[in-house]
Amino acid sequence: MNAIIIGGGKIGYHLTGTLMEKGYHVSVIEEDTEACRQFANELDVPIIRGDGTVASILEEAGIKKADCVIAVTGRDEDNLVVCQMAKRLYNIKKTIAKVNNPKNEEALKRLGVDIVLNSTDYITSQLEREIDSDRIKELLPLEDGKTSIYEIIPDDNFTRWNVPLMDMEIPHTISIITIIRDNDEVIIPNGRAVIKKGDKLLILTKAKNKSDVFKTFGISK
Repeated sequence: MNAIIIGGGKIGYHLTGTLMEKGYHVSVIEEDTEACRQFANELDVPIIRGDGTVASILEEAGIKKADCVIAVTGRDEDNLVVCQMAKRLYNIKKTIAKVNNPKNEEALKRLGVDIVLNSTDYITSQLEREIDSDRIKELLPLEDGKTSIYEIIPDDNFTRWNVPLMDMEIPHTISIITIIRDNDEVIIPNGRAVIKKGDKLLILTKAKNKSDVFKTFGISK
């Protein structure tokens, strides 16, 4: 998963570190020289110094290959312009903007921003839900988001089709609740149950262990 973050302040820095820990490929656009220097010294990501509302800067950051654009500058008008450019010029599937003035929240939504956020903590949790692979979706957060029930579809490179669960060495951090077959058959799995191509799984895991889900079921980010 490729993400571009526009804005290298505290929020951009925090989001970059969080997404890197989860295996995302992140590039950052920031105008301030000192903020760029801090990123370069502390985080191993591409840093582009410039104005994120300029197409050439966005392209230098890799927007043509991006899955998500996240605008968290201190100027709501810039965050809106970036998201509109991402949608209209580059067909980005998901745009996320931080709103600094709550009065602007509804306007940004009406003008096409997919997700408008005004809380740093909420940005982090929402990002983790919104820009994951299409093969994993959070259905029900529990314990204030520390644990969740997810719907997953094993990827084509999953190698354990038709292998009994008892023989799969599934990490103890993952609990498979239900297997749903193509014909809407609902299976409450036991050790002899198998996963077939096309199955959907409902699983329970802690947010901090989500990487185990990607690894176990061959899901690409």
